[in-house]
Amino acid sequence: MNIYFSEKFEKKLLEIERTNPKLNRKIKKTIKLFSVDPSYPSLRLHKIQISHNYSISVDMSMRIIVHWRKNDALFLNIGSHNEVY
Repeated sequence: MNIYFSEKFEKKLLEIERTNPKLNRKIKKTIKLFSVDPSYPSLRLHKIQISHNYSISVDMSMRIIVHWRKNDALFLNIGSHNEVY
């Protein structure tokens, strides 16, 4: 699978890396897991409305929004449920 990051996602990821290294490791693990097996249960992958956007869970409080089609995934946003929806 081809993984891409939006500018917004990269900025938020850098901020998290600086402020919360433990969470940053979880995020990187989640991204790797998604690239290998998007249907892995702990990701809690689900489609958002009528689009090609999906939500995956890093943990119970952190979500990643992904635009996903065939073999390409663009990571759009990361944050709490209220921040990304």
